[in-house]
Amino acid sequence: MYYLRERDSSPTDPGFLLAHDFYDPEEVDDKCRVIPLPVTGRQRVKRCLTTSRGDVIYIQVLYGRLRVWRLNDNNSESNESWQLSWETNMATVGFDLDYFPMAMNPFDTDIVYLWYWVT
Repeated sequence: MYYLRERDSSPTDPGFLLAHDFYDPEEVDDKCRVIPLPVTGRQRVKRCLTTSRGDVIYIQVLYGRLRVWRLNDNNSESNESWQLSWETNMATVGFDLDYFPMAMNPFDTDIVYLWYWVT
C-alpha cells in the first residue's frame, strides 16, 4: 500500500491521504482512494503522519492536547475511517513547552516522539 499526504494551500486545512495498493488484483485500473484526515476545526494544528505496528497513525497537537488517530479502514472515503486511539493534555504531564509531533515508536503505540523548544 502506498500513502501520500496532500493538503490545500491553507494552513488550517487538514488535507487528505491518498491510498493506492499496487498489488491489489481487484484494482485493475489505476485509481487512488482519497481519505480525509480528521477534522479539528479551523485552527492551526501541529500534525504529523507516521506508522506504528503496521498501522497508519495521524498525530495532532491543538491547544496543548495531543491526539493520536489510527487509520481503521483505508477503503472508506469518509472521516469514519479514523479512530481516536488516545488523547492527553500535555500540561497535566508537565509539558509547558512548545512542541511538535515528529513520529511514533514503530513497535509501541504509546510512545510519541516530540520535537520541542522553549518559548
